[in-house]
Amino acid sequence: MQGKIDPAELSKHGNAERILQVGWELFHKRGYRGVSVDEICQQCHLTKPTLYYYFQNKENLYVQVLLYRMRDLRHAIEEQGTLPIRLKRFLHVMLETATPNLPVMVRDMENISDPAYHKLIAEAFQTEFLQPLTALMQTGIDSGELAPNDPVFYAWLFLGMMSPFVAHSIRSEIDSPMSRAFKHRPLWAATRSHGPQIDLPDIIDTLVEIFLKGARP
Repeated sequence: MQGKIDPAELSKHGNAERILQVGWELFHKRGYRGVSVDEICQQCHLTKPTLYYYFQNKENLYVQVLLYRMRDLRHAIEEQGTLPIRLKRFLHVMLETATPNLPVMVRDMENISDPAYHKLIAEAFQTEFLQPLTALMQTGIDSGELAPNDPVFYAWLFLGMMSPFVAHSIRSEIDSPMSRAFKHRPLWAATRSHGPQIDLPDIIDTLVEIFLKGARP
């Protein structure tokens, strides 16, 4: 299921890191079928044998790109800081660094034939995403910043509050560079509605404020 390098060690290799970054940029814009190994190698200025040294095949590369981005989310959650800072850092990674297309890429796993890869991604969703966020909620409960409740419920509640702001990560948007879309137009524009014009930093601050304190004045 992998190349000659332990997947956990990929980020320590410059060529592998470059392949993962370029793979993310291409896969999240055009999907699994819209990207070829030849194109990735061309943009990385690397040969196919070099790519296959790190990744067994295109399926393996696609899965490792997903895991690469999921680890970014876990690192954002687990990095030290207060509860509000860590929640805002998580939102920043989700909303400003093109990660909103991660759910689209997960859905695109339908093109991956190896069932072991599907199991790997399902497990990674728990270990790299949901469990760290749940642990953060438990930290908030233990510190008294959150009322006693099920931390899993809090994790899903927070994700639910965030979801309308990543709803634009649908297939019709996949051909547009997401980072550019965030920086040059209001996030609300993706809904094609007449919502308020709010900058992304304000959205992050407001979401965390409402989650922690409610909407009452």
